Amino acid sequence: MLNEYLDKLKRQLTLLKVADAEEITDYFAEIIEDRIDNGEDLESVLEKIGDPETVARSFMAEGMETKDAVYDKENVELEFYDIRKIDIDTVSYSYEFLPSADNVFRISYERDDTTSLNVSCVHGKIEIGQDCSEFTLGSILKRWADRSKNGFALSYHARIFLPQDSKTDLEIDNVSGNLTFGNVAFGDVEIDNVSGRIEMDMTEFESMECDSVSGRIEMNDVRINEKLEIDTTSGNIAIDRIRCSEIDIDTVSANVDISIIGRKEDADIDISRLSSSESYEGRGDISLSVSAVSGKVRYDFLGE
Repeated sequence: MLNEYLDKLKRQLTLLKVADAEEITDYFAEIIEDRIDNGEDLESVLEKIGDPETVARSFMAEGMETKDAVYDKENVELEFYDIRKIDIDTVSYSYEFLPSADNVFRISYERDDTTSLNVSCVHGKIEIGQDCSEFTLGSILKRWADRSKNGFALSYHARIFLPQDSKTDLEIDNVSGNLTFGNVAFGDVEIDNVSGRIEMDMTEFESMECDSVSGRIEMNDVRINEKLEIDTTSGNIAIDRIRCSEIDIDTVSANVDISIIGRKEDADIDISRLSSSESYEGRGDISLSVSAVSGKVRYDFLGE
């Protein structure tokens, strides 16, 4: 049903000679899938948007009139203390995790008249959800006009600042936003992210479990004290200078490029692909397991 709707929309946009027909169609696919992932029924979402012909004509009329509109965003900042866990369940927010300059746990995020975060804190646990109150063709057109003019992505941005001595547990369930970690330390981390990039630089975790579909995963100078598990479909994985005793990567078509601080003779290695396999039995201090169907796998050990 969704593919049929999108095909009709693209065809109508093309017939009406609307510029960027393919990009507009991708834009509608993204926001519809976001609403579905947030628990809404597809039929209800399409009813709110309107039929493909009406949508296409809106980009010639109302859409053209809103090209000078600005989709204003305001910033909200909150402070917390003694946080043991962060639980994030959102659709289209991008998150950046940074060290706190004043050693105070702080959340700073963008909101507007249609999208905001719901942030609550109970017994040392912060819960973050997303509120998308208004969803009409007019609001979609307004956001498209603002994105076309100012280059804003569909997702909104939030920054989370952590005290230096904090090792907070983290659980993220997100759809299309990017995740960036820089010079921070966490406890146990679970990430379920569909299409956004995941970037980590000079970070430390007790353990990490990361599920992704098409988003690229990059790690640089990362220490994981226990186990790293990555499960992805097509998002490429690039890991440079990781310290971790147990690494388990499962992918379908992603390329995997990993360099590990340690010696190969200390490692047990199992690389499994559809066309070939490779194994090496060392002393067992490090375990590297990569399972892929069609992606390329490259690994290297950098010594101590």
